[in-house]
Amino acid sequence: MNTWKRPQTRHLGMVTLAVATLALTAGTGGPLRAAEIDPHALYETRCASCHEAHARDLAKATLELKDNVAHLKGGGPLAEFLTRHPRRALSADEAAALATHMAAMLQTGFIYQEKCTGCHDRAAVLARRELIERDGVLVGRYTGRNIEEFLANHGRLTADEAATVLSMLHRQLRDQ
Repeated sequence: MNTWKRPQTRHLGMVTLAVATLALTAGTGGPLRAAEIDPHALYETRCASCHEAHARDLAKATLELKDNVAHLKGGGPLAEFLTRHPRRALSADEAAALATHMAAMLQTGFIYQEKCTGCHDRAAVLARRELIERDGVLVGRYTGRNIEEFLANHGRLTADEAATVLSMLHRQLRDQ
C-alpha cells in the first residue's frame, strides 16, 4: 500500500518562493542590491499602470539632469522622491536602480528614440534579443557582427551618436 501523498500546492508554492528568495539573495548579504534590479521590469510592474507606458516618456516630461543625477523638474533627486512616493514607495535599492536608469536615459538625449525606433524595437528588447557581449565587445547574437563597427555606417549616426547608442545598448544588457 502506497502511503505517499502529494504535497499541498500551497505548501509547495511557499517552498518554491523560499528557495527562489534564498537563491536571489545568496552571497549578497541580504536583499537584492540596486545593481541587481532590472529597472525595466521594475518600472513596468510598479510604475507603468499609473504613469506613461514607457519610462522614457515620463523621464522626458518630468525629469532633468543635475550633476548627472535625475531630478524632478524644479525639484529634488528622483531617488529620494521614489522612496517616499505617495502611492507606492520603492525600497532604497529599487529607487536607486530606477533613478540611475532614468539618468542614463536623460544622458543619451533620447538619440535611440529619435533615430532608431522608426525601424527597430525598443532598445531593451533589441539588445536583449539580438545582441550579446563577447569579451566586452557588443556583437550580433546571430551574425557575430561587431556592433561598434556596424553603427559607424548605420542609421545616419554621427560618430558621437554611434558611441552613445553603443554605450546605451551595453547598458541595456547589463540591466537585465
